[in-house]
Amino acid sequence: MDRRAITIEQAEAENPGVPSVPALAKPFGGVNGQWERLKAVMRPGDDLVAFNSPIESWRAFCGRRGVALVRDGETVMEIVTMLN
Repeated sequence: MDRRAITIEQAEAENPGVPSVPALAKPFGGVNGQWERLKAVMRPGDDLVAFNSPIESWRAFCGRRGVALVRDGETVMEIVTMLN
């Protein structure tokens, strides 16, 4: 699993939604509500991590990409932004 720490600003820039569709023009588009809930439960010291499953999982049609909220080494919440 590929993981990298990101900021809220980076996550929103990398997941801009669908600008041409007003209802989806917010960060994370159709899952913007999940994104807003994730931000609301963040605490000082939490980490925001972008994840992407290995290429083998994509080839096997079970790949996942997204953003996770990690607290004390445990995933508290995640948003899947792409899967196959």
